[in-house]
Amino acid sequence: MYYMVANLQNDPNLNYVLNKMSNILNGNFANSDERDIKNYLEKAHDLFSQWKLVFELKYIKGSTFSGIQAQVKEFLLERNNGSWSGMQRSNANVPKEPNLKDALIKLLEYRTNNGVPDLDDVTKRIDMLSNKKSDLHINGMSIFFCTAVLFVHDPENFMVMDGPVRDIFQVKNDPGQLANYNNIIQQSKSIISKFPNLDTWHINKAYAISMDRNQIKIGHLGGSLLDLGKAHKISL
Repeated sequence: MYYMVANLQNDPNLNYVLNKMSNILNGNFANSDERDIKNYLEKAHDLFSQWKLVFELKYIKGSTFSGIQAQVKEFLLERNNGSWSGMQRSNANVPKEPNLKDALIKLLEYRTNNGVPDLDDVTKRIDMLSNKKSDLHINGMSIFFCTAVLFVHDPENFMVMDGPVRDIFQVKNDPGQLANYNNIIQQSKSIISKFPNLDTWHINKAYAISMDRNQIKIGHLGGSLLDLGKAHKISL
């Protein structure tokens, strides 16, 4: 069954944001604000990329519960994940759940077809863990959290369902949003293919910038990696 979401293929504002990001990352900037944006994007992307190894199925299976709990606590913080300010507020109870390790294994043991995730199987697993009516539901484990884990696990084949993604694709924040997940992933892949120096993390950031009046929030990230003082916004 085909579900309609907003078609962003030729969205002029999103394309403006992506072109601007691409130029800035290529070193084409006109002022110190854009230099700061380049520095922020590079450091935030590095933080995001470091989580890929943590959310590999083999790593999760070989870890202790306390080890996974500590990693997830750190992952929830924007200064550590480089991407999402709302995840700590939305999913603070997840690390407390005694079934956390089993839940992550369940999420990441999805089927594949020729090396590509089977999205029907993936969405069933997300629903089992995030739907409060499910016997396998983990307290605090939302669609946002599940798709964030999948996104860092395999950014080439997933997208996170955070607030800006739902807003830009005009999807409601309810269990029904999963019916749109494959469409959103495929559109994201298609859009990003036009920008050789960007990847799907950048397009997720571009969705957020586009929905925030073309402003990007920059600030402190991960220890000494980047410290620009109090977080502030710069318009692209």
